[in-house]
Amino acid sequence: MNRIALLLRKDVLVLRRSPLLLGILIAYPLTIALLVGLVASYGSSKPRVAFVDEDNLPASVVLGGKRFDVSHTIDQVSNNESWCASRATRPIGSSPTAAWSRS
Repeated sequence: MNRIALLLRKDVLVLRRSPLLLGILIAYPLTIALLVGLVASYGSSKPRVAFVDEDNLPASVVLGGKRFDVSHTIDQVSNNESWCASRATRPIGSSPTAAWSRS
């Protein structure tokens, strides 16, 4: 028990001589806890997605022999995303066909 007390006394003396070290020893675990808390709180949030046309796509694109209207396709994706968001927030036990009938 005497050896443990000597080690603790030595550590307390070192910390008393170096307040910066004491501050780091306190700030480091608090910073890590804050970062873990932020990651945990944003882990369940929905990511934000944006469509940006930086390549100046033409009005329609032919891909694999099929013609796609670019703005119409982006509008469809946008509408499907809002439908998925409304479906995800519907109350438990409500009919899934009620969400489908809205579109």
